[in-house]
Amino acid sequence: MGNLLSCFSAEEPRDTPAPPAGGKTSCAKEAWEESKWQEDTRSIWSRGLADLPVHMDLPRLAHRMRIFDRDRKECSESDSSKERVAIVHSHLTVLSRLLGEEDMEKAINDRYYEYVREDGQGDVSQQLLRFLSEVVGDNSRLGAVLRACHQKMVFPGFYSIKNNIFERLPFKDQRGTWHVSVFLRRNDHVEIRHRKTQVSRATGTTASEFEFDWELRITLDKALEQIVDISVVVCDLRMMEDVSEARAGEIRQIFAEFYQVGEQVDTDEGGAESGESDEGGAGNGAATSGDVVPVDDGEDSSPGNESDDESEEEEEGEEGDA
Repeated sequence: MGNLLSCFSAEEPRDTPAPPAGGKTSCAKEAWEESKWQEDTRSIWSRGLADLPVHMDLPRLAHRMRIFDRDRKECSESDSSKERVAIVHSHLTVLSRLLGEEDMEKAINDRYYEYVREDGQGDVSQQLLRFLSEVVGDNSRLGAVLRACHQKMVFPGFYSIKNNIFERLPFKDQRGTWHVSVFLRRNDHVEIRHRKTQVSRATGTTASEFEFDWELRITLDKALEQIVDISVVVCDLRMMEDVSEARAGEIRQIFAEFYQVGEQVDTDEGGAESGESDEGGAGNGAATSGDVVPVDDGEDSSPGNESDDESEEEEEGEEGDA
């Protein structure tokens, strides 16, 4: 039985894409229900901060998280030499300010380092968990956005891709490519995008043939009380140099059965022009231009990210109860 996290770790994916048994959503059941992946995503987001791995993933994502205001200007910390705890502090203050929570911004500035050690020592994730639970809280606007910024949110959308593609075109994770971007839209919706790169599996006789970038896009309403749109987007599909035109055509055709691969205009109304409805839409679309997160060709060069990636893979390998 395949592991839900095989494409989020350095291990080769198992032959069958079935998720592990047990857990609270259909992506954690032995017989995964593809039609419920959007429902599962909403169910995960509805949980409290104490029941989600936000406190573990924010430090790991510190140097790979970007925040954009309503004018599409990046507002997130760009100094990669800073400690992860300082970057997380910056992300939290920027988000609370952009979300209009002045009291929350002040509380973060006044109390963050009462909970989180400024030197980054000790168990940062547990320090951050206390801060999120006792200061940020589930009912704040900041808390609503953070509940969509962790690895469990990605699982159902990832499994929808795996269900469509994996059997004919097995693939695995490209290490170190997970990024999260938060966009404040002019209609006051908030969009969270998780972006990753997958690469085809090489076999004993066949080299890796392709890689593709994909995003999970989640749009919250103006009040940040519900998810109004969820979609999985295949942003780009790239063939390796030694792949024949005939084989490349076969690969593109398989993707085309499920996804419109490529770019199109972003309406800035909380999602791309891909025909998605406020209830979640078709769930497949094309990439938008101008504001998607760049994909690394190799490892992230930010200080400390090599160890971040290793811990990400270790802990993700143990997660299976989305």
